[in-house]
Amino acid sequence: SQCQQIKSLTLRFGVKMGLLGKDQLTLHPLANLTNLGLYVDTSNFEDFRRILTVSPNISSLDVSLSGHSGSDQESILANPEILSLPKLTHISLIDENRTLIVHLLNWLKCPNLLHMSVENTYSNITQPETIYVIDAQLLRAYDDFFQRSRPPLTQLELRYDTKEGDIPSPFYQEYSQIISRILRRLDKLERLNLEGFVVHNQLIEEMHIKEHATDFAWPRLKEVRLLCEGHGVLPQSLVDMIVSRWDFGQLEFMEYCISGVPNLL
Repeated sequence: SQCQQIKSLTLRFGVKMGLLGKDQLTLHPLANLTNLGLYVDTSNFEDFRRILTVSPNISSLDVSLSGHSGSDQESILANPEILSLPKLTHISLIDENRTLIVHLLNWLKCPNLLHMSVENTYSNITQPETIYVIDAQLLRAYDDFFQRSRPPLTQLELRYDTKEGDIPSPFYQEYSQIISRILRRLDKLERLNLEGFVVHNQLIEEMHIKEHATDFAWPRLKEVRLLCEGHGVLPQSLVDMIVSRWDFGQLEFMEYCISGVPNLL
């Protein structure tokens, strides 16, 4: 089959792919496929999953998870066995479908992932009901994914376009604790970009490098961007963290916009 020779496959601008001869695909693994870029919704998610299952050498995955589909989402809710992709180093996702991204995160194991970028565009879609862009289901899916994968991640970019009030304040503590737990698993981070999440003062303090310390969290961190809701974040804690990182000599870029904290830079 000619498909076996494919090394890179990209479909964009809303073009979806459906598979013909699906049973044959299982017999002919796509061993040469290393780069995959697809537009996926609930109507072709099973085809996308099948492609990944027979593509053990995927190194780069770029997927738009669309919220538009005429297909029943119940058909994709069965929990398959965990799929390990040890060659995968780069993931880039557009998240417009909460069901699909949670399903994907709960399914994959990526032990050698280096770069992960997720951008959310819910704000551009008219929803028939109120949807909190960040919720416990999504955060736990990220947490479980990183716990399962334990990747040597160097770059994490999670950009969710939330507005004030999108995240109910009673959930601030729970959500900020999950974010802190996720980041503690990623001690090789060099670049961190969080937008739309909730951060706690404890996380800021953990990023602070104490004087004469030889062992501390995220020693390679070079770039930090935090555009987040703050849960008890103290301006002095933020100042101490930034100064300590500058003094350490590794930090090259710092940007923040945290609710309740003035611009100190």
